[in-house]
Amino acid sequence: MESTRDIPCQICQEKTAIYTCPRCSIRTCSAVCSKSHKSIQSCSGEREKTAYVPMNKYGWGTMANDYAYLEEVGRKSSEWGLEIVKGGYFANAISSRGRGRGRGTKRFQSGGRAKRDLLKTQLAARDIDMDMLPTGMERRKLNQSTCDKKYV
Repeated sequence: MESTRDIPCQICQEKTAIYTCPRCSIRTCSAVCSKSHKSIQSCSGEREKTAYVPMNKYGWGTMANDYAYLEEVGRKSSEWGLEIVKGGYFANAISSRGRGRGRGTKRFQSGGRAKRDLLKTQLAARDIDMDMLPTGMERRKLNQSTCDKKYV
Protein backbone atom coordinates (compact mmCIF):
# COMPACT_ATOMS: atom_id res chain seq x y z
CA MET A 1 0.00 0.00 0.00
CA GLU A 2 1.32 3.44 -0.95
CA SER A 3 1.67 6.08 1.72
CA THR A 4 0.60 9.63 0.97
CA ARG A 5 4.30 10.53 0.55
CA ASP A 6 4.73 8.14 -2.38
CA ILE A 7 2.01 9.65 -4.59
CA PRO A 8 3.47 11.06 -7.84
CA CYS A 9 2.62 14.55 -9.07
CA GLN A 10 -0.60 14.37 -11.06
CA ILE A 11 0.64 16.97 -13.55
CA CYS A 12 4.20 15.99 -14.47
CA GLN A 13 4.19 12.40 -13.13
CA GLU A 14 7.93 12.76 -12.39
CA LYS A 15 8.36 13.84 -8.78
CA THR A 16 6.61 13.00 -5.54
CA ALA A 17 3.60 15.21 -4.85
CA ILE A 18 3.99 17.44 -1.81
CA TYR A 19 1.17 19.95 -2.38
CA THR A 20 -2.60 19.45 -2.50
CA CYS A 21 -4.96 21.88 -4.20
CA PRO A 22 -7.51 23.08 -1.61
CA ARG A 23 -10.21 23.32 -4.28
CA CYS A 24 -10.00 20.02 -6.14
CA SER A 25 -7.44 17.96 -4.16
CA ILE A 26 -5.08 17.50 -7.15
CA ARG A 27 -1.62 16.52 -5.88
CA THR A 28 1.33 18.49 -7.30
CA CYS A 29 5.08 18.60 -6.74
CA SER A 30 5.91 22.28 -7.22
CA ALA A 31 4.57 25.78 -7.72
CA VAL A 32 5.13 25.38 -11.49
CA CYS A 33 2.93 22.26 -11.63
CA SER A 34 0.36 23.92 -9.36
CA LYS A 35 0.14 26.95 -11.66
CA SER A 36 -0.15 24.77 -14.75
CA HIS A 37 -2.91 22.75 -13.04
CA LYS A 38 -4.82 25.97 -12.34
CA SER A 39 -4.52 27.16 -15.94
CA ILE A 40 -5.24 23.77 -17.56
CA GLN A 41 -8.27 22.94 -15.42
CA SER A 42 -9.43 26.53 -14.78
CA CYS A 43 -9.20 25.90 -11.05
CA SER A 44 -9.18 28.89 -8.71
CA GLY A 45 -7.16 27.00 -6.10
CA GLU A 46 -9.35 28.39 -3.33
CA ARG A 47 -11.13 26.04 -0.98
CA GLU A 48 -14.89 25.86 -1.44
CA LYS A 49 -15.95 26.97 2.02
CA THR A 50 -19.42 25.46 1.94
CA ALA A 51 -18.52 22.10 0.39
CA TYR A 52 -19.70 18.96 2.15
CA VAL A 53 -16.97 17.06 3.99
CA PRO A 54 -17.80 13.50 5.07
CA MET A 55 -17.17 12.67 8.73
CA ASN A 56 -14.41 10.18 7.92
CA LYS A 57 -12.41 12.99 6.24
CA TYR A 58 -13.28 15.66 8.80
CA GLY A 59 -10.27 16.57 10.94
CA TRP A 60 -8.73 19.40 12.90
CA GLY A 61 -7.77 21.31 9.75
CA THR A 62 -11.31 21.12 8.38
CA MET A 63 -12.70 22.20 11.74
CA ALA A 64 -10.28 25.16 11.85
CA ASN A 65 -11.35 26.16 8.33
CA ASP A 66 -15.01 25.93 9.32
CA TYR A 67 -14.36 27.99 12.43
CA ALA A 68 -12.59 30.66 10.36
CA TYR A 69 -15.53 30.67 7.94
CA LEU A 70 -18.04 31.12 10.76
CA GLU A 71 -15.95 33.95 12.20
CA GLU A 72 -15.96 35.63 8.79
CA VAL A 73 -19.74 35.24 8.55
CA GLY A 74 -20.07 36.79 12.01
CA ARG A 75 -17.93 39.77 11.02
CA LYS A 76 -19.86 40.27 7.78
CA SER A 77 -23.24 40.10 9.51
CA SER A 78 -22.03 42.69 12.04
CA GLU A 79 -20.93 44.96 9.20
CA TRP A 80 -24.28 44.52 7.46
CA GLY A 81 -26.09 45.23 10.73
CA LEU A 82 -24.14 48.47 11.13
CA GLU A 83 -25.07 49.44 7.59
CA ILE A 84 -28.71 48.82 8.42
CA VAL A 85 -28.42 50.96 11.57
CA LYS A 86 -26.77 53.78 9.66
CA GLY A 87 -29.75 53.81 7.33
CA GLY A 88 -28.13 52.29 4.29
CA TYR A 89 -30.57 49.40 3.91
CA PHE A 90 -33.70 51.06 5.29
CA ALA A 91 -33.19 54.32 3.40
CA ASN A 92 -32.59 52.46 0.14
CA ALA A 93 -35.71 50.35 0.67
CA ILE A 94 -37.92 53.44 1.05
CA SER A 95 -36.35 55.48 -1.74
CA SER A 96 -36.47 52.56 -4.17
CA ARG A 97 -40.26 52.47 -3.86
CA GLY A 98 -40.49 56.10 -4.83
CA ARG A 99 -42.57 57.05 -1.79
CA GLY A 100 -41.82 59.15 1.21
CA ARG A 101 -42.94 57.88 4.57
CA GLY A 102 -45.03 54.85 3.91
CA ARG A 103 -47.46 52.95 6.01
CA GLY A 104 -45.97 51.91 9.34
CA THR A 105 -42.79 53.96 9.16
CA LYS A 106 -44.02 56.72 11.45
CA ARG A 107 -44.00 54.38 14.44
CA PHE A 108 -40.52 53.17 13.51
CA GLN A 109 -39.12 56.67 13.27
CA SER A 110 -40.63 58.25 16.33
CA GLY A 111 -42.53 56.16 18.90
CA GLY A 112 -40.33 53.11 19.39
CA ARG A 113 -37.08 54.97 18.86
CA ALA A 114 -37.84 57.68 21.46
CA LYS A 115 -38.49 55.10 24.19
CA ARG A 116 -35.34 53.16 23.26
CA ASP A 117 -33.27 56.35 23.30
CA LEU A 118 -34.69 57.21 26.71
CA LEU A 119 -33.80 53.73 27.93
CA LYS A 120 -30.24 54.05 26.63
CA THR A 121 -29.87 57.46 28.27
CA GLN A 122 -31.14 56.19 31.63
CA LEU A 123 -28.91 53.13 31.53
CA ALA A 124 -25.88 55.24 30.60
CA ALA A 125 -26.62 57.54 33.55
CA ARG A 126 -26.51 54.46 35.80
CA ASP A 127 -23.24 53.29 34.16
CA ILE A 128 -24.87 50.26 32.52
CA ASP A 129 -23.68 49.22 29.08
CA MET A 130 -26.31 48.15 26.59
CA ASP A 131 -25.99 47.06 22.98
CA MET A 132 -28.88 47.41 20.59
CA LEU A 133 -29.43 45.05 17.69
CA PRO A 134 -29.47 46.75 14.31
CA THR A 135 -32.77 47.81 12.80
CA GLY A 136 -34.20 45.10 10.60
CA MET A 137 -32.97 42.20 12.73
CA GLU A 138 -35.73 39.80 13.82
CA ARG A 139 -34.73 39.72 17.50
CA ARG A 140 -34.83 43.50 17.69
CA LYS A 141 -38.48 43.35 16.69
CA LEU A 142 -39.11 40.80 19.43
CA ASN A 143 -37.31 42.82 22.11
CA GLN A 144 -39.69 45.37 23.55
CA SER A 145 -37.38 46.83 26.23
CA THR A 146 -38.12 50.52 26.73
CA CYS A 147 -38.08 53.09 29.49
CA ASP A 148 -41.33 54.62 30.65
CA LYS A 149 -41.08 58.38 31.36
CA LYS A 150 -43.20 58.18 34.49
CA TYR A 151 -40.53 56.07 36.25
CA VAL A 152 -37.58 58.34 35.39
